[in-house]
Amino acid sequence: MVGFRGELADYRRRRERSGRRLAHLDAKLQVIDRSEHARAAWIAQAREVLIRGLAATQILTERQQPNAVEPAVADGSVRLGAGS
Repeated sequence: MVGFRGELADYRRRRERSGRRLAHLDAKLQVIDRSEHARAAWIAQAREVLIRGLAATQILTERQQPNAVEPAVADGSVRLGAGS
């Protein structure tokens, strides 16, 4: 009977140790999950900023390019430049 009590006590200690280890790993998993959510939010914000920056860059580039064709006059004809 004494052997069984010692064995039972040993199993209880192991179970408690496993429970503490599981709680520790669960806490780590929660930290990782929160970090992952924060990273995903940061990426979404960064993507939005990059998209706005790309759009602004494209607009500025278009504004800086010389017009290849003179704009049409109201009657549909094309204005002739100084070299014509």
